[in-house]
Amino acid sequence: MSVNLILETGAGITASNSYVAVAECDTYHEGHLYAEAWTGATADQKAAALIMATRTLDHTIEWFGLKASMAQSLDWPRERVPNPESRSLVALINDGSYLPANEIPQRLKEATCELARELLKADRTAEADEKGIKHLGLGQGAVDIDFDKTDRRDALTDYIKQIVSVFGRVRMFGMCVKLSRA
Repeated sequence: MSVNLILETGAGITASNSYVAVAECDTYHEGHLYAEAWTGATADQKAAALIMATRTLDHTIEWFGLKASMAQSLDWPRERVPNPESRSLVALINDGSYLPANEIPQRLKEATCELARELLKADRTAEADEKGIKHLGLGQGAVDIDFDKTDRRDALTDYIKQIVSVFGRVRMFGMCVKLSRA
């Protein structure tokens, strides 16, 4: 079975499923010291990893700005996303220093490549088999371990979060707000 990767170019494609093409991610990993998971994968595995990485980023990051079109399938391209290179609120206000609404930012592509490689190593979206340790104790010659059932590995590494932090923030799951009419 061949994986059908449909690249989002910045045009707001209605059926796109990836921010990065396999060939572009191959080039990205040429300069990466720890690229074995990527370079050792088949073309279909790479395409599936890029599709899953794109979907995971869109589900876990609350992006700044607005979707460029309601018809597009992915969260990018976006309008009114502050340009992180402007470095100044005054510049943003005075000249409207926003990212182009018809492009996928290079940093987003890099984060997608990083996450795709991580997903080839392990399913970061699955519940961890072993939860975090809540309590560790020694007594009577035995080890006592209490695992925290609420702890799990993040879908995104800290490095990936850092890369995309200029474009949005991680969604806070598990927080509930009751909405009611007055």
